[in-house]
Amino acid sequence: MVIAYVVLKSFNAYDIPNFRCRGHACKTNLPSNTAFRGFGFPQSALTAEMWVSAVADELGLPHDKVREMNMFQTVSLTPFKEEVDPRNMVVCWKECLKRSDYYNRRKAIEEFNKQNYWKKKGIAIIPMLFSVGFNATSYHQASALVNIYLDGSVLVFCGGVEIGQGLYTKVLQIASHELKIPTSYIHLFERSTIPIPNALLTAGSIGSEVNGKAVQNACQILRKRLEPIIKKNPQGNWEDWLFEVEIDCLTGDHKDEAVSAIYHYQL
Repeated sequence: MVIAYVVLKSFNAYDIPNFRCRGHACKTNLPSNTAFRGFGFPQSALTAEMWVSAVADELGLPHDKVREMNMFQTVSLTPFKEEVDPRNMVVCWKECLKRSDYYNRRKAIEEFNKQNYWKKKGIAIIPMLFSVGFNATSYHQASALVNIYLDGSVLVFCGGVEIGQGLYTKVLQIASHELKIPTSYIHLFERSTIPIPNALLTAGSIGSEVNGKAVQNACQILRKRLEPIIKKNPQGNWEDWLFEVEIDCLTGDHKDEAVSAIYHYQL
């Protein structure tokens, strides 16, 4: 699978009309290092930058100029005939050049290198057409469970694993946005196979996207179920909308008028 990604991303962000790449998985006497972060893309991108740099050096042109000349500029086809829309990448490229003050810094570095024999500086800007997800679209799904309790608290379960990438923070923000309540009301349960037993792997740079979408879908459905209650008391608060009770002030008898303890499980 890794060699497949290496081949599929071997052109990086460059539109090369005459391009061919073949990958061969070699069996060695060394243990496999497995795929870790990038899944073959860093290796293939490094290879692409090596031949772009070689062309720039041979022609005596700045590396960034050769990169920009060969980047995808408009909606095009990759070597394996997949349509790619590079407009966001082009915008990012121009913005990066501007915000980094790249050209002025490059001139300053060139001048520094002329005046210093033993110390040298360098600067580079590199485009990357990094894809996310998996070849099998069945992996692009997630599950979420959202419980709303009578005290106004919200408990969110999602199938993703927090490993420092900020997944849980994004999930909390999504739930807060969709339910229209502060994040202080929302609690996120640590990943467990009890509420969500068959979640797919957290990988491919899509953990936040698929799990966030599942949480968004669940919260939208719950919020829609609360709309009739909210319309009856538009000036009320979150707790008022979840629990409505009628109390006899003389006897203390009470009758529950409406209880909105609801949840939704979304695939």
